[in-house]
Amino acid sequence: MVHLLTIPITQIVSVVVGSYLAAHYGHDALESGAIFGGTVLLFQFTPISPGSIVCGLYATGLALWMRDWKNYSWAVCISYWKYIGYLGFPIQMVHSYPILARFMAARWATHGVGLVPVFGEHGALLEHGVFNTFFNVPISLRRRWQEMAPDRARLRGPAGWIGTCLGVGHLVGPSGSYVSAVGAGLLAAAFYLGAPAWAVGAAAAALTILAIPVATWFERRLARKDPRPFVLDELAGMLVAGLAAWLPMAGAGWLTLLLALAWFRVFDIVKPPPVRQLERLPGGWGVVLDDVAAGAMALGLTVVSQLLLARFFG
Repeated sequence: MVHLLTIPITQIVSVVVGSYLAAHYGHDALESGAIFGGTVLLFQFTPISPGSIVCGLYATGLALWMRDWKNYSWAVCISYWKYIGYLGFPIQMVHSYPILARFMAARWATHGVGLVPVFGEHGALLEHGVFNTFFNVPISLRRRWQEMAPDRARLRGPAGWIGTCLGVGHLVGPSGSYVSAVGAGLLAAAFYLGAPAWAVGAAAAALTILAIPVATWFERRLARKDPRPFVLDELAGMLVAGLAAWLPMAGAGWLTLLLALAWFRVFDIVKPPPVRQLERLPGGWGVVLDDVAAGAMALGLTVVSQLLLARFFG
């Protein structure tokens, strides 16, 4: 209920901020409308919003008031994040009271199916789907998070935070894709703020140079080749691929960056030559340079894709 009540907060703040910026920085109706719409849209994609901050403060205050950090730790950490914060208290219940959570999930699923005009076998499938979404998936995420606990313990310190890109590498799921998407978002912000191409190239080069010794440290700490939590190489590779947005033949910046992201993930996963060969280099060199090569190949294919799109649809 608290999460639902905080939804309007973000929307109200976004409208107020958008109106202020449009009134003070818009020179005509079109520009003012673009500033207002862009501001409201930006609020929808920020990972932390005014509403999520209020929700997180509520969870933190509740934990302090109850003097029970153990049974509120997950809710406090998750509630500050937009969208996924809605799962803060359900995940906390799954973590602290798994049997009760299973009972309530089954009960909600049963009642939810009753509201949908689907009967017979399809109704059972819907019920199982709801139950799987709200119980089995959180349980699986919790189990995988616990399995990664030894890695998190070995990677404490500044190098660990840098190599995991502030913890993104520890997230359950395709962490490489997560950090690539973050990199695409950073590139979009840099592009629309007018950052020069040399600055983006310098950032990509600096990340590459930094990533090599950090990757070597990760391999030594975890005693395995190309450890999963290390994702700084994906960020460096994405910056290389995203340079396509600054080339003269690039079209719309957002489209170029989406193409760069898609091609980079393809080359990073498939690893065509010479990406596969670079991966076999020793230590951090192999961990990092294969992603940089994948980024360079994605850069080239993005440019080709843009030219083809302009040729046939421009």
